[in-house]
Amino acid sequence: MIFNLSLVEVSYADNISLRRCRIACGANRPDYFTHALEAHDVTGLSYPGFTGESAHPERLAAVAVR
Repeated sequence: MIFNLSLVEVSYADNISLRRCRIACGANRPDYFTHALEAHDVTGLSYPGFTGESAHPERLAAVAVR
């Protein structure tokens, strides 16, 4: 089985607010860990004060909104 896992994932939601969140990974990051925040089919998403990076910042953005 192949899958990807974002550290915070939000799907099919409205009016989501993540305030002053900090996302951090340890040193041992599996290949299947992806974005710090990923959102699918979300309206009204805001994340003021969000800090963090993806599990693999050399190839992935911290935030992915689709």
